Amino acid sequence: MCKNKHDCKSPKECQDKRNTWLERTEKYVPIGRREHKKFIERMKSGEATIVLDRHLKKRKVERSVNTKDLLDVFYNGWVIERNKTDGPIALVLMGYVGNHRHPLHVVIHQLAGDKWIVITSYNPQTHHWKWSDNYNERVCFCNFEDEF
Repeated sequence: MCKNKHDCKSPKECQDKRNTWLERTEKYVPIGRREHKKFIERMKSGEATIVLDRHLKKRKVERSVNTKDLLDVFYNGWVIERNKTDGPIALVLMGYVGNHRHPLHVVIHQLAGDKWIVITSYNPQTHHWKWSDNYNERVCFCNFEDEF
């Protein structure tokens, strides 16, 4: 359930979304882990490439994310979400970076089997109420930005 400081206007809807998220996570994150591991192996052997999206380049500056930290999460982080809708496979990777070991999420999409693109990265502490204490599990699905 939500751990935010605001009153949830739709607690049942938020809980239903969380339950759906938990079911999908249990089913799809293991698949995402295998995909991520295989891609890293292919990257290390020079058989795969990763590109940085234009949106990411803008957000890196706005959010003070450096390329070293981004790549650290890419190579050493772990999959916390895997989504597949009508578009490409999307993974949300999690890792701790920097001298103070703050959390960082990195979103990547598969363009082809041997090519992925980094879409964005963000510090989940900026929306801490949406995440578990270690920032690897979504706990709130409210959209407070729309409420204020």
